[in-house]
Amino acid sequence: MELATQLGHLSDALDSVRRAEPSPAPVALVLTPEQAARALAISRTALYGLLRANVLESVKIGGCRRITAAALKQYLADLPHQPQD
Repeated sequence: MELATQLGHLSDALDSVRRAEPSPAPVALVLTPEQAARALAISRTALYGLLRANVLESVKIGGCRRITAAALKQYLADLPHQPQD
């Protein structure tokens, strides 16, 4: 195969890759305390305070503490709504 033909095939392949839909990012079902703190935009210490106060639920998987995505959503849903001025 001559070089021009090979370059044409390579260009076609690159174009098809550029047009391809990006695969969706996997959704985490459980988060580490550090990840959950980042998701809530609070410190790790504040997150552990929520866990100690039983305001935010967590689970143990082996020896690891994890916060489920559902627990984060529930925590946010339970926050008092502030009226907007």
